[in-house]
This record gives sequence, C-alpha cells and structure tokens, in this order.
Amino acid sequence: MNFGPLALDPSQEAFEAEARRLLEEHWTPDPHIIALDHDRPTPELVEVLAERGWVHPRTSPEDGGAGLGAVEARLLTALFDEYRVPNYNNDLILPTLRTHGSPELKATVLPDLASGRKSFCLGYSEPDSGSDMAAARTRAVQDGDTWVINGAKMFTTYAHESDYVFMLARTGPVEDKHRTLTMFLVPMDSEGVEVQPIWAMGRVRTNMTFYRDVRIPDSYRLGPVNEGWRVVSEPLAAEHGKGDFDALEDLNGSMGAAFTRTLERLVQYTVDWAVQTTGADGRPLIEDPVVRQQLATALLDIEVCWNTPGEFGKVMAAETLIRHADALADLTAPAGILTDGAEGAIAHGLIGWARLFAPGTAIYGGTTEIYRNNLARGALGLPRSR
Repeated sequence: MNFGPLALDPSQEAFEAEARRLLEEHWTPDPHIIALDHDRPTPELVEVLAERGWVHPRTSPEDGGAGLGAVEARLLTALFDEYRVPNYNNDLILPTLRTHGSPELKATVLPDLASGRKSFCLGYSEPDSGSDMAAARTRAVQDGDTWVINGAKMFTTYAHESDYVFMLARTGPVEDKHRTLTMFLVPMDSEGVEVQPIWAMGRVRTNMTFYRDVRIPDSYRLGPVNEGWRVVSEPLAAEHGKGDFDALEDLNGSMGAAFTRTLERLVQYTVDWAVQTTGADGRPLIEDPVVRQQLATALLDIEVCWNTPGEFGKVMAAETLIRHADALADLTAPAGILTDGAEGAIAHGLIGWARLFAPGTAIYGGTTEIYRNNLARGALGLPRSR
C-alpha cells in the first residue's frame, strides 16, 4: 500500500490551475473567515461556482453539479479551504431530496440547491427540545393538498440568509414521539415565517424562527407522513460523521472536520506570531522550547482529530479545539486576546475570538454528552442509563 503523496496527472494539474485562476480572479480571501462561516461568498463567486457545478462537484450535471471524480473534487475542497471560501454547500440534504423528494422538488429545487444558487438551514431544535429532536412540538396539519405549520425552532443557524428550512414537524400525537414526525422543506419567504437573531459568544449569529399558519404544498413534504424520523436519520448521520463519505462532495464535510480546520488556522496564526515576536532574551519566541512544545502538542492533537472517525471525531475535535483555543490565547496574551482593530492586536483578533467561539462547539449539532451516549450504546453495546 502506498501512503506517499498523490501524483496528479496532467489533466488534474490543469484543473487545479484553472480553479486557482478563477478564485484569484473572483475572490479575495477574508482573513476574518476562520471557522463555521456565517456569510455566503459574493454573488459573483456564487455564480462562477454555480455555472461550473463546483459547489457540489461530484453531483451529476443533470442535478446541478459537475460530475467530477474524487481527486478533482478533493482539489476543489483544498483550494476553497486555502482561499477561505465560506462553506455554504447543501451536502446534508441533497441525498434526502433525491431519495424522498417529490418530482416537483427534484425538478425545481434540487438543481438550485446543488448548484449553490439556493441554500437551506436546519429546523430541528425547539425551545423545549434541543438534542431530543424527537420531542418536537412544531405541528403540521394537512388541509387538502396543503399543510399548515405552526410552532417555533431554536438555534436555526443561517435562517436569515437561507432560502429553505429543512423542518421536522409533528403530524400526530406527541405521545407517539418517533412515529408521528414528518419532514418538510419550507420556503423561508413563505407568509407567516419570522426570523429573530440570537447572538452567541464570539459574534456568532444563530436565530429563532417562528411559523404562524405557514402554508406549503404537499409536494414539499419529504418522505411518507409520520416517517420523518427515518428520513431525518440520513442527514443526521452525515452531519455527525457517520455517513458514506464516498458519497459526500466535500470529503471532509463533517462538523468535526470544520472544528479541526479552525484549530489548524489558530496554530498557524500562533506560529506567525511566535516567529515575529521576540522574548526577553531578544530571540524569536519560536525558538523557546516551551512555545515549541505547546505548538507541537497542538499539531499532534490535530492529527489525532483527522484520524478519529465517525461521531467520536466530532467529540474529539470539539474538545481539542476548546482546550487549545484556551491555551493559545494564554500563550499569545495580551496581544492574542485583543479584538480586531485594537492597538497591538494580532491575527485580526481571531485567537481571542476563537477562545469565545470554542465552548459552543461542544453543543453545535448535538452535545458531546449525547454523542458519548450514542457511542456507548451503539459502538460499545452498553445499556441505557437509568
């Protein structure tokens, strides 16, 4: 087995060069983009990527993608990461739309989502049910060939800039829990939809969304009535790192990978600071054995994160980011904890920002405690706690 670097053939080298040229021409990397990015690229870049099917490069051209091979798709992922292109793909729900969507959705919505011209958010958590998604109380009642939706969703990240919400709603008695849920794709411009911002630490925006007598056609239902739990299990598996990665356009598309990339950038910012900053002895801090040891430990932990699969990859990445974001902020203080624009601030204030952002990673996409319970029962065969 060959673990050496992958050699690109001439066509792949030409593809990489063309992709780099287009990014240089249509995109200026934003130094403030570091983690779970809450902004879309410019409309100009969105259209450039959409025309080529590069938002979901492995999706077939008929569905809005480019039909590229695995190597070309991975080259795009690496370039997007290098150029800090915000991640706004729709990987999580495209397979669900293909499998469970109506002919109307497949013909009209699927191509726009696959091309990147349209985007979605997740309507899972509610004010009274966070990680326990099956306790959802947002209700959908059928009225002829339409559904009337009433309720509220909490922590609906990207809702303020999304075109659709992928919603789990109650369509039967709440006592049945898992057997009375149905999935819908709700247009965010529907009458009765309201979005209110929630600001978290680190200037991160999420939202609370309200639905008052929102009417959608039955064709916007995904899968059979009352089988929403089965339908939603597929995108949940992909988000949590349990899906078929060969089927994902972004081969590192899980949440754990996003957290790991964030830590990689933090380490690079800290290395830059240590190279440029001198200690009391007049020598660069990068030559200090204590500084080098801390950076080396972070790099080793990053490798562990990249090689930790499945759900535990998210747990490992979140806990590693929390630990090292705190340590790197301490190492670079006071400059590292200053906000962007402050005198003496380094790395655009992002080291201090990451210290505030990191604790939330233990919650995003499901708490680490829930993940540990899933691993204990599913992987280790341990009994449920009483």
